[in-house]
Amino acid sequence: GIPPLQPGIEPMITLHHFSEPLWLYKEGSFENEGAIEHFARFGEHVAKGLHDVCSDWCTVNEPVVYMAGGWIDGQFPPGKKDMVLSLRVLRNLIMAHCRAYHAIKRVDKSAQVGLAKHVVLFEGKRWWSLLDLIMYRVLDNTFNWAILHACTT
Repeated sequence: GIPPLQPGIEPMITLHHFSEPLWLYKEGSFENEGAIEHFARFGEHVAKGLHDVCSDWCTVNEPVVYMAGGWIDGQFPPGKKDMVLSLRVLRNLIMAHCRAYHAIKRVDKSAQVGLAKHVVLFEGKRWWSLLDLIMYRVLDNTFNWAILHACTT
């Protein structure tokens, strides 16, 4: 069993924090739409096993960082640099979050379920440049707001 927690400590479970099983990686990770259903079932399985000790859930830690690191700059596995695939990965991560959210809520209606989102401050180099302003808006929307808007629609 799970040992008792110290008074005042409330656990939060994160389902995906930049790592995944090797079998999922070999299936294409979140490039593959099949990962959405796998992730939802995983979330439900974990919730069934731990809902009595945890009511706070993070489905995906920093999905944009995971996507950018693995599919834009290639710093994380799978080490790709492919903008089209990166957008597919982000879409599938958002869908996986939504499906896991509902799976956890089916197990525990009172659970608090969300995702962790970092924020990046983008600034134009030349405050007077229309091009810099446009690029700032595109980057800010893509990295800071698009995923949040997707989760609320």
